[in-house]
Amino acid sequence: WYAGGSLEDGWVLTNRHYEYDPHASSAPRQVDFASGCCLGISREVFEKVGLLDESFFVYWEDTDFCMRLKENRIPIFYVPEPSLLHAVSAASGGEFTLAYTRLYCRSYMQFVRKHFGTRRAVATMLRLVLLERKLFRRNHRRIRLVAGSLLRGLATPLVPEARLR
Repeated sequence: WYAGGSLEDGWVLTNRHYEYDPHASSAPRQVDFASGCCLGISREVFEKVGLLDESFFVYWEDTDFCMRLKENRIPIFYVPEPSLLHAVSAASGGEFTLAYTRLYCRSYMQFVRKHFGTRRAVATMLRLVLLERKLFRRNHRRIRLVAGSLLRGLATPLVPEARLR
């Protein structure tokens, strides 16, 4: 399922997951972020960077942690071996369910606001709502769900950095 990832800063910020390929090289390689389903982190790193931000209920907390690693010049590596089985989005009932969409959008907006500021978060929220309208024109329920979730993420209090240590 996962073989590293990158952050792509385009019209909206995206965390791109590279798909696992069992035939690819088994050499570790540096990536922008790692999935939180399996992280190997030393105590020293936690002492320097802090813990995962608990204001993210689910989704984007791992990307937030990786951003803080990068800010502290700590490289992130994808290591293909060993492998594990991950039940993707099981916490929300499966990928692209209404619960997944609600939680993902909320955490996404928290992430953008935390790392790029409120102005960028509001612009991103408007762009995503326009995109949802274009993609799901007749699904007003989904558009309202996405817009409401993004607004909740915009308003959710963030954990002060001092509490992460």
